[in-house]
Amino acid sequence: FDININTLIEIKPENYLHQDIFWMTKDGKKLLTLDPVEDLEEVHIPENVETIDESARWKLLKAHMLYIPQRFCEYKASRNYAPERRIFERHYLGYHNKIQKLVFAEGIQKIPANFLENFETLLEVVLPSTVTDIDDRAFCNCEQLKHVDFPTDLKRIGEGAFLNTGLESIELPNGVEYIGADAFASCKGLVQVDLPDHKIEVEKSVFENCSKLQKVTNMQYLADVDRAFKDCTALDISNLADYSTKITKDFYKDRKDLNDFVVRDDIEKIDSGAFQNSSLKTIILGKNVKNIGERAFAKCKELEVVDFSKAISLKEIR
Repeated sequence: FDININTLIEIKPENYLHQDIFWMTKDGKKLLTLDPVEDLEEVHIPENVETIDESARWKLLKAHMLYIPQRFCEYKASRNYAPERRIFERHYLGYHNKIQKLVFAEGIQKIPANFLENFETLLEVVLPSTVTDIDDRAFCNCEQLKHVDFPTDLKRIGEGAFLNTGLESIELPNGVEYIGADAFASCKGLVQVDLPDHKIEVEKSVFENCSKLQKVTNMQYLADVDRAFKDCTALDISNLADYSTKITKDFYKDRKDLNDFVVRDDIEKIDSGAFQNSSLKTIILGKNVKNIGERAFAKCKELEVVDFSKAISLKEIR
């Protein structure tokens, strides 16, 4: 069988194991290579495998469906360096790659950071009911991935976890507690999002640049999140400010439909760039505004009046 020189050195009678089509080290922790098979429709990586040698990687790319065991996932999650966490590095994912579906084994609790980053042929992912954490950039740049069923017990979605994927709809379970920055940003085909029906911790730019996004249920819980819906041009966010305790970063930036604006009395902060380059002409500050961020009114060429008469709580203008 076809193996590289490093693999050739390791395959000796005393330290290899042959199981089905797989050649592994004697302890079963390293997958060395596979028997020559013309068409690999479905491949189950053996349960004890932690690492995969280069020869085996190339052959696994011929499979249409790949089954990921718990131990392999846990080992990848323990790595500190991003390339060590990915199942395949970018240079493996050229025209040889046929993998369209990945199935994660029951028992897996965490999808490692960077695990499937740049996996451009991936169409479908099956997550087990045991997953509680999808780590940073786990599926980033999987541009063909259009749908994921999120497990009921999911608690955390990391930074950029689904950045620039092909997701068309998202239904998050009610138990989700945290969504990282840019988690679903630049999902250009995303149309609908169903959020939990209570407030959760969400970082900035979570849906930024999702240009086809039209419907978000429970959107009010993201009212204080900076740039949450920046450049979501198909989404009506006109009422979102009604639920916020601040005017978030860049919220009205570049808006050309603003004239006179009255800041509600319960608003405490006008964040940086909030009205930058808008058509704002007059703004009346509310009595509880305490802070105005950098460049809040920068490039507002039509701005004539900023009324401070009610702003008795104002402490800082940056």
